[in-house]
Amino acid sequence: MKNSVKTRHLGLHQGGRNLERSSRVVAPSDPKDDLDFIELLGRSNFSFLQGASHPEEMVHQAAILNYKGLALCDLNGLYGVARGFKAAKSPSQFSSSVNVDEKFKYFIGTELNLIEQISVVLLPMNKAGYSALCELLTLGKRDVDKGYSKLSINDIKLKSENMICFLLPPYTEDQFLDLQNSFKDQLYLPVWRDFTWESRKFCSQAFLHEEKHNAQLFVTNRPLMHVKEKYPLFDTLTCIQHHKKIEEANEILLQNAERYLKPLGQLKQIWQDRLDLIDETIHIAQKIDFSLDEIRYRYPNSNLPQGFSSSDYLRYLTYEGLKRRGLDQDSQILKTVEHELGLIKLLQYEDYFLTLY
Repeated sequence: MKNSVKTRHLGLHQGGRNLERSSRVVAPSDPKDDLDFIELLGRSNFSFLQGASHPEEMVHQAAILNYKGLALCDLNGLYGVARGFKAAKSPSQFSSSVNVDEKFKYFIGTELNLIEQISVVLLPMNKAGYSALCELLTLGKRDVDKGYSKLSINDIKLKSENMICFLLPPYTEDQFLDLQNSFKDQLYLPVWRDFTWESRKFCSQAFLHEEKHNAQLFVTNRPLMHVKEKYPLFDTLTCIQHHKKIEEANEILLQNAERYLKPLGQLKQIWQDRLDLIDETIHIAQKIDFSLDEIRYRYPNSNLPQGFSSSDYLRYLTYEGLKRRGLDQDSQILKTVEHELGLIKLLQYEDYFLTLY
């Protein structure tokens, strides 16, 4: 089943480029600006042909702009999150001139295209949420072509307990209410102002739901690149994706270069009427208690005898081997064995040795 939602959320307008192209110039924010903001809808070039910047570039630009953090949410997968995580943890790996504050928060998620022709972003709130998200991605990728997903609204509703959900426009009121009923206070509507008629329409819809249904809103740049200088590259990628020459692609290209990580001062000016929606990004992030450094590869612990843990069984086999070799009475060898078993238990490597055994 092919989901054709590949260009709906790029901020495109079927009338061509009839609006301003980066005409509003605002000075970069002062590092002492009193604004706290986390970009929760970052996208990288791991969204194939639909993102123009590397994960490292997104992370470091957010740090340069004094953002409090960044969430990387590529399309239908977690492909670039490890590189973004490495950049946030070890900024010198990318550029010695970048200083990522220790308090900078890095979050992961994914933007899912659903068969109902809408898109949502899911961010795991904890380790259980990450596991559920991986299960969803596996389900959505099974028996479909590369770049597509077969997930439905009902699929993600079943995994709502430990995840935050962002419903992306366009969507219907019924779809919003359906997800709100499942995710409750973990459902949010993102809003952005990129000076297009489309973004104005989406904002109006979100504000209506805020007033009518107590919807929770937050501000995003909805970035497709880390700096506006990547705009021509993004146009090129769009043409490649749709097999069109640049002069034939007017209706599918971005209307302007506004979908990038903006300085805090510019965000503050754009949203001076709703600064609370900028603050809301911090409140959302406070609900997330998960980092990639919580997970590691674990060998399967299959074929364990009943009543044995991996540690117990490895110890049993080790001492059985010592007996066969007549070494179970050698105090120096037993001291070494206990040291090794303790280290293996500390590192949780018992299943590695049992697998080889």
